[in-house]
Amino acid sequence: VIAGIAFTVSSGFDLYTTADSNAVVVSGVRFTADSFNRNVAPMLNVTDKIEILSTDLSSIPDHASISDDIHYIFLSNDSVVHRDSKGNHVLEGSGYIDHIEFTIPVPTSNDQNNYILKMDIKGQNPDQPNAKLDLVVESSLYNKPTKTGTATGPTGSKVYKGNILKIKASLKLDRLDLYDNDTKIKINKLSVHKGTDIEAIYDLINQLGSSQPMSDDSKIEWFISGSASADITVTEISPTPANKNSYYWQLVSGDTPVKGNVLNTTGTFHLKTGTTVTDWEVGVIRCRVTPAVKSLGGLTMAGIPKWSDYVVIKSVTSPSEEFQSILDFLASPSEATGDLSLTTVSTSAQQNKYVSNVQSGQINMTIDKHQLFDYGASFVMQLNYDRFDNDRIYGAWTAGRESASDIPSYITVTNYSVVIDSKLEDDEISSSLFLSTRSNNPNFGINTDRSFKDVGYALQYTPYHQVQGFFVSKFKDGKEILLNPKNKNKLTSLGVYNETLDNREGDSYNPEYIDNSNFTFGNKWIDRYRVLYTVLEYYDSIQGKAYPRYIFRVRFLKRTDNWDADSNHTAPVDKLAEIKKRDPWCIGPKFYASEPMWFGDFVGNPNTTPTTNTTTVKIKNYYYTSAQTATLNRKINIATKIFYALKNSSTSVIFRKRAMNARVDELDVDGTPIDTKKVDTSIPDGLGGTVLSNPEASRYVGIRGIVHDGSVKNDPILIYGLDLVPGFTINEIRSIMPNNGKLYSIEESIPSSELSKIVAKDWYKSYKNIIASSNNDINEKIFGTINKKSDGSGDNGSWYYQYAGSDGGIYDLQHVKSGCKCPLHNELFKWFGGE
Repeated sequence: VIAGIAFTVSSGFDLYTTADSNAVVVSGVRFTADSFNRNVAPMLNVTDKIEILSTDLSSIPDHASISDDIHYIFLSNDSVVHRDSKGNHVLEGSGYIDHIEFTIPVPTSNDQNNYILKMDIKGQNPDQPNAKLDLVVESSLYNKPTKTGTATGPTGSKVYKGNILKIKASLKLDRLDLYDNDTKIKINKLSVHKGTDIEAIYDLINQLGSSQPMSDDSKIEWFISGSASADITVTEISPTPANKNSYYWQLVSGDTPVKGNVLNTTGTFHLKTGTTVTDWEVGVIRCRVTPAVKSLGGLTMAGIPKWSDYVVIKSVTSPSEEFQSILDFLASPSEATGDLSLTTVSTSAQQNKYVSNVQSGQINMTIDKHQLFDYGASFVMQLNYDRFDNDRIYGAWTAGRESASDIPSYITVTNYSVVIDSKLEDDEISSSLFLSTRSNNPNFGINTDRSFKDVGYALQYTPYHQVQGFFVSKFKDGKEILLNPKNKNKLTSLGVYNETLDNREGDSYNPEYIDNSNFTFGNKWIDRYRVLYTVLEYYDSIQGKAYPRYIFRVRFLKRTDNWDADSNHTAPVDKLAEIKKRDPWCIGPKFYASEPMWFGDFVGNPNTTPTTNTTTVKIKNYYYTSAQTATLNRKINIATKIFYALKNSSTSVIFRKRAMNARVDELDVDGTPIDTKKVDTSIPDGLGGTVLSNPEASRYVGIRGIVHDGSVKNDPILIYGLDLVPGFTINEIRSIMPNNGKLYSIEESIPSSELSKIVAKDWYKSYKNIIASSNNDINEKIFGTINKKSDGSGDNGSWYYQYAGSDGGIYDLQHVKSGCKCPLHNELFKWFGGE
């Protein structure tokens, strides 16, 4: 009996011991596999190289001899160990591991089965040989790293096999770029104005394999030099004129190095130079980032430091001085040099040419009384490509703007803007601005020949005479085409149809049309104003390049001469010099002073109420917080998107497109030519049609003034500035370009003699770089590889179309007070405006 009881007790203890031993082994193997998946497998996902070794453990280097990016996995003393440069790390659960083996297929073909790493784990309790567990852990190597080792096995199915896994993985920075912290534009290798906040942006790649939560603990330090070279070292010796380009100096605040991801460049830079501090105002800035991560337990792991590219900080007292103005080309009080020329505007013996002179930085125009209305510009400036360069704009796009929607707004002779700052001193005065006009005199400017003979369109501004407001007229051979030759006060309006008035004499923009709650002019048009004129010259793909067409946009801007003293402009008050760092021409949203006026064959909006008696058009403008409508009391049976409307508290007006096709007859509202029995509105070859047919012909910007009736003051028109600035952005062109519209390439619109002047300029290199991916075709880049022309939808891939509710066109290039996705200003001005 006693023996039987003893046997039973002994058997019970054996069974308990065996079960407990099995549990320990099973737990050890499974915890080891789990620890491998959490701590090693993350490295396998990102490594670019692994090696499987079959050798003695003595061949593994000591941790002090291992570089930061090398890791070994092996079995030691019944545990799986991870050795890196900081020492040995035993994987959790290890202790009963008897054997590990790593295998991976040798082939490198792009087959996922060739990149599955297997780790065979065998666990056993040495005191209980039957307590054991075999487990295979598989890891997919998504990064498809380089594989090395000793190959074994039959041909066709060879594998690398061994007891040691070697991984190359580290904590590193994948990229490190410098950005303007305000605008979020990449500024690597660019010059920026002092006061720009530079932000270091980087991607931290953690290949260290820890699955524990880690926080970024990287150290960012800033340095300055007189050189942009990347091959110079950091020093603490005192800088001198002789060595300032040979070293970098660390920036400090007191005795503490300047750190952080944003560097404020306002004020003086302090350089660490031994026990003293040296001050610099400007220089070449770089940062050095040492990648580091910190675990919740406080352990910090660091990687290899990386240097950024450079940014040049320069001081510009008046940033707009970088950009040229028409005033820069006037050499003497009475004449002009270079591309700016006075013209003879009349062949009548009783009429003298205008006299223009420069006094205190402005052009004073003296006009004879009762100046004949039908003659052209008093002086013109040729549009030459060699003046359109601007490193800051185009260099930024080359360096950092990668999206197709971010194609810059190039200043070209077929797409540009003009800002004219002028004042009419009398209500008997009108002014005209000729945009991209041509000369029908091939000898103009040669010797003393001043007979320009304008060909093309002019935007006219008549405050108190019919047609009142802004309108477009047409010139051939230096004379305006007048529909009412016997009544000079009934001028020709050819740029838009005013459907609200249904009266061709009212095809213009009156003051009240462009007023809104933010911008109010009333009827006070006799004053000093700045006006932004934007022109797009394009062609119809069916009619061809020899028939140029035009779209004009006009907007009032706030004055800049009294900006710093004026308390009524946008709050908070920004000094003009600071604004110019973002908006050198003062044409962005802070300066908008009216709704825009559109002329030409633009893409507008469809009918929204197809009733038998009305035509309703959608409206967006700043007066309202949401879109509005305006309704005509008649139906217009045209399905294409042709309308544009404005509305405020007292007035709404609806316009319809009117193609400005320079060489051909102007069309009436029903689409038929204007009555040619009275006047021929086409431009025959001999009167300018030939020069218009040549896309390479020189283009000009011109100005004229007109005296209507009565006596006028001396110098009735004062011109304070006329500046060339960027035109429509690509997204705006996609939105407004009519069906079959195409752009002239730069090479098509410039003589070969001019091309040699611009091939080395940054803006031209940027242009060529952008269209290189589209077979060097600007139209393919803008409108797509299939059509390579506008589809007239207002879409064409435009960024704005997605917010236009399928209305497209200029409807969504307007702005409401809140919740608006459209641009109150285009992308270029958003950048300059810091938005």
